[in-house]
Amino acid sequence: MAMIAGLPKAPSKYNPVVNPERALERRNWILGRMLQLGYINQSQYEKGIAEPINLDMPDRGVSNRFPYIGEMVRSELIEKFGEHAIDSGYKVYTTINSERQAYAEQAVQDGLEAYDRRHGWRGAEAHDKPLSSFSAFANTFPAEVIRVNQNSFDALMQDGSTVTVPWSGMSWTRPYRNANAVGGAPSRASQIVKVKDIVRLRPNDNKTSWALVQLPKVQGQLIALNPNNGAVEALVGGYNFYQSKFNRTTQGWRQPGSIIKPFVYALALERGMTPYSMVNDSPITIGKWSPRNADGRYLGMIPLRRALYLSRNTVSVRLLQTVGIERTRQLFMDFGLTDEQIPRNYTIALGTPPVLPIQMATGYSTFANGGYRIQPHFINRIEDAYGKVIYQNNPEYACISCISQQESNPQSADTITPDDEVIEVTNQELNPAEKSANPVEINSDYRQAQRILKSSSAYDMANILKDVIQHGTGRAALRIGRDDLGGKTGTTNDAKDAWFAGFNGKLVTVAWVGFDQPTTLGRREYGGVAALPIWTDFMAKALQGTPSAWVQLDAKAKAPIQRHQKEAPQSNLGPTPPLAQPLYRPAPVVVPRAPERDFDDLPGEEETLVPKNSTPPTMQVPKEQPKPKSDALDHLIDQVQ
Repeated sequence: MAMIAGLPKAPSKYNPVVNPERALERRNWILGRMLQLGYINQSQYEKGIAEPINLDMPDRGVSNRFPYIGEMVRSELIEKFGEHAIDSGYKVYTTINSERQAYAEQAVQDGLEAYDRRHGWRGAEAHDKPLSSFSAFANTFPAEVIRVNQNSFDALMQDGSTVTVPWSGMSWTRPYRNANAVGGAPSRASQIVKVKDIVRLRPNDNKTSWALVQLPKVQGQLIALNPNNGAVEALVGGYNFYQSKFNRTTQGWRQPGSIIKPFVYALALERGMTPYSMVNDSPITIGKWSPRNADGRYLGMIPLRRALYLSRNTVSVRLLQTVGIERTRQLFMDFGLTDEQIPRNYTIALGTPPVLPIQMATGYSTFANGGYRIQPHFINRIEDAYGKVIYQNNPEYACISCISQQESNPQSADTITPDDEVIEVTNQELNPAEKSANPVEINSDYRQAQRILKSSSAYDMANILKDVIQHGTGRAALRIGRDDLGGKTGTTNDAKDAWFAGFNGKLVTVAWVGFDQPTTLGRREYGGVAALPIWTDFMAKALQGTPSAWVQLDAKAKAPIQRHQKEAPQSNLGPTPPLAQPLYRPAPVVVPRAPERDFDDLPGEEETLVPKNSTPPTMQVPKEQPKPKSDALDHLIDQVQ
């Protein structure tokens, strides 16, 4: 009551939500006046001023635990609902698996720092600059060097404390020369830092020892999709959001290199070739262009299967000649690439079309799910401030019967974390008799995804990509110890981009490493060296404890619908087919303005009264209304004011 009594004088000034300190001061003053006027005794007064404000309000705070995802949600709401959506109390449920998201962020950070250390120490972050102008992130803390010893140095932290970095925490710092060379190992601390340098330090787990680190200039990303419905389960757009807010997963156009080759090979399988068809790995010239293999060698006639897991460039170009450029461009668009980014020449077989990592994850999902094109999405549903669902995602599924099986046998479903909001269960539990008669009942509420590859083609391609890990350039992934993994390495000219795209039957993941301004990573930084360790670290943790899951061959599957047979409404989106849209964008529900329906929300069926005379009535002086009797609260307010 004292808090309420203090509001009428200045409601905004003494609002306990926005000005809790002033509100508390005003409340205590009111309590003092109540004590002076005899409304409360000394004991009640002391008890009252000891009470906190105790506001019972829902938490509307924004979590910054996964800022790349948070920024995607924020920009999506603003784009579709306007700026007011941020302060409207909307609750957005994403498809992100919080456990896998944490694994992804750690894998990207560790992988980029490992690359950075391989290429040496670039020097202090700054010199003789205010320490307060630097921020801590990625478990790195800015510090100013205040003393340099023979084999250690002392540094001042932002909290005013002083720490010592021993030789074991800085001995890795061989000086950077260029992308292909580092200098000799240092022998004393003065070769590494000097007084007034601003450096980055990282503590061990219990903060008893500190090590010198540096922020990588190289960048990377990782995206993980559910191949059955396109739900984004993890997404990391760079080394750290607070270093760079640019989201390389959804905004960074890069050349894919060899990870695009399976798309060309898939079309060859669609056109009648088999994994054991013999193909020619020999020199080839088209006009003035003579593509070469990365190792400079040629193997002659080899099986198509071997040509892919050894990533033979000349075979990819010959296959493109066989299947045709236009057919290949059409299939590229079905996989998720955009029309205007695909040139009409034979270089597309070697990965020249610019792509987004999320598009490559979409394409590889087709191999993982047996031939279907899924649509990536990261928002499951949106509720307004009152808990009303204003948007519910309804994705297309590659395997609807798989969802029905999970519903009828919940014990077989994957473990779900509290942040998971991927699937809304709608099937009712079957009775035992019904289960025996119809073990899998397909729920018609689910939408079927579009098939773009034959089941046999997707199955064959998945098995060839498994050979990449078993026998080819992705052998480092064998350390995970699973038999249900396939993928492809990719490296562009001069090693400006390093990729690894891989999957099992339940999860598709794409990792990329490169500089924002394309430049060489180094002559030995192939996809299997720079990107594959990030992919491997993530997949080892993300799939831990999950059963083996591989692509299934559906002998009864129907053939893909040809482009000219697709439904007419799909052609309304212009030259880029609907299957090439890189991201799902939820459209807001806009109710058209209709004046005649302004009173539809009134209760009952009262008739709307419309005056017959449009002339306004003459104004009359209103009679003075009797003053209502004041209650105890009004009397108290009058006295304390």
